[in-house]
Amino acid sequence: MAQFLKALTVLRKPPVYKLTNNISASILSFGIITFSSSAWASCECQKAAMYDHIAYAEVQCHLAFGLTGADFKEGLSGFLNIDGSIAIPPQYDYASDFYEARAAVTTNQGTGHIDVEGNVVTPLVYDDAGSFCEGRATVLQNDKYGYVDHDGKLVVTPVYFYAEMFSESRAVVMKDAKQGFIDLSGEVVIPLTYDRAYSFSEGLALVANSGTYGFINKYGQVIVDLTYDDATSFSYGVAQIKQGDKWGLIDNTGKILAAPQYDYMNPFYDGLALVEKQNKYGYINTKGEQVINLIYENAHDFKQGLGLVRQDDKAGFIDNTGKIVLPLRYDFIKYDPMFGSITIEKNNKHGLVDKTGTILVPPIYDDIHHVSDNIMIVKQNEKYGLINTNAQKITAIEYDQIDGGWDGDKTLIKNGDDSFYLDGQGRRLEKPFD
Repeated sequence: MAQFLKALTVLRKPPVYKLTNNISASILSFGIITFSSSAWASCECQKAAMYDHIAYAEVQCHLAFGLTGADFKEGLSGFLNIDGSIAIPPQYDYASDFYEARAAVTTNQGTGHIDVEGNVVTPLVYDDAGSFCEGRATVLQNDKYGYVDHDGKLVVTPVYFYAEMFSESRAVVMKDAKQGFIDLSGEVVIPLTYDRAYSFSEGLALVANSGTYGFINKYGQVIVDLTYDDATSFSYGVAQIKQGDKWGLIDNTGKILAAPQYDYMNPFYDGLALVEKQNKYGYINTKGEQVINLIYENAHDFKQGLGLVRQDDKAGFIDNTGKIVLPLRYDFIKYDPMFGSITIEKNNKHGLVDKTGTILVPPIYDDIHHVSDNIMIVKQNEKYGLINTNAQKITAIEYDQIDGGWDGDKTLIKNGDDSFYLDGQGRRLEKPFD
């Protein structure tokens, strides 16, 4: 099977945040956290986590059309507005996220789709239903897959043993252990002749027969011969290919940009891919050029212009030219893209630096983490306190527990049997409960 699968199984459930009190409070410090992510092949979605107000067992991580799913404590699922109020009452045994203004739901009648107002669009008569993409969603009936449109009309009769979401107006389907592609009307446009087919990406689809991989276009024409032992789908105009036990890189014409020579190759991030050869790590660009030499004992994918590398058992950061930004002198480093800060560990003590490597908080604490843009919880000698990102103490480090979240302008403190709130200046506020 290919190292990095672009095609996802159609009925995989979306991820769910199980909200503990600490996580809930942390999420509330921003009101709501959202970020863009590629979901179900080419469909873009917005994901979010919402504070559960202690009323819900679980809140799903996907915000769409101002709604997010919630599993209520009575065991049924419904949907919340962005402010946490109930938009669609709990009445479903299962409810997916909304995609293209439709969500799959299940009751004792069966499974179908609803719209954002809770109206049933796809009749609840199916055994299962997938998420919409490009105006189509899979439905399962009597162990066979078909597709419905946005109106819930059956446009492809359930005849397939396996089916995936549409990507670039094509969907992978399988019958009699062979896979091919249909178009949006349900017509077979690429015959079911492959042992494995993957969703289209950048105009090409990865396919395999008898254990060898290649690429075809939307008309079924072979663009890259099925000669490779493994491959990934195209991204950034390139695909990774494997011959024997070595990985290389090709462009969308099949031209070899980097001959198979690497023991390991990661996907591209920030225009660079992590590669490994003989237990040394470096980076190549989308031209196949080795732009950062393979000199590191370990390394990680680039994120926001920084690559975490390790040498002589010490970690630091480099930029995309290979220049050292943060010297390799730390035992452990963690980059937090939400706050743009970097947590460092040295001799079991924790501190904070910025992306330029400037020390903001020296490594003197047993633990440290953000609760807001400029406020951090620190731990020292089994006690907790608050500091700002200039290393100035907001409170003494004397509390048994700090909740870990920032509820608007305050955080919950627990000290022995006493519980109370502190504001951003360390001032004590009202007692939260008796």
